[in-house]
Amino acid sequence: MIVVDVETTGLDCKKNSIIEIGALDLFNPENRFFIDCQAKPHSEISDFALKINGHTKEDIYSSSKPSQNKAILSFDNWLRNIPEITLIGENPKFDLDFIAQAYWESGMSSPLGYRTIDLHSITIAHLFQRRRVEVPVKDKRLAVNSLFIMDYVGIPNEPNPHNGLNGAIYEAEAFSRLVFGANLLKEFESFPVPEYLKR
Repeated sequence: MIVVDVETTGLDCKKNSIIEIGALDLFNPENRFFIDCQAKPHSEISDFALKINGHTKEDIYSSSKPSQNKAILSFDNWLRNIPEITLIGENPKFDLDFIAQAYWESGMSSPLGYRTIDLHSITIAHLFQRRRVEVPVKDKRLAVNSLFIMDYVGIPNEPNPHNGLNGAIYEAEAFSRLVFGANLLKEFESFPVPEYLKR
């Protein structure tokens, strides 16, 4: 399984572009991937998205960076030696849609399936299993986001601005604590796993 986090120029995979891909092999977590690439030509740019990922309009078109096509080819090469590539993430449908679109635009077929594993559902299932723990609600919807999840699993929030590899690292650690009740990565060894997560 792979934990993937992309940074983009907006929310629409057809109108916007990937500008970073970060990934980690869950069962071989030192096997990591990161690429910072150019936005595809004529893609729409959201100032809000750039504020989140810390890029600038000048930076995302830098000729020193590989194109999105080259980035997806590098990602595809990284995937080849991983035996199981189901995608895990905070909002994996978002990441998967952008990656699938980038494969299509590059004239390649994506090896990723359509099924994903999301931290939101796993966290809510864990909260429900604890029965007496109240699940947060806002505007009549479950209010479990990445800030809540990282706090729940006992690790700090991902630093700002967001970075694709950082996102994958934090999400992998959260997944391990939620599912296996154990620390996964050396970056988080100093943060104890909460007792309610231990198996």
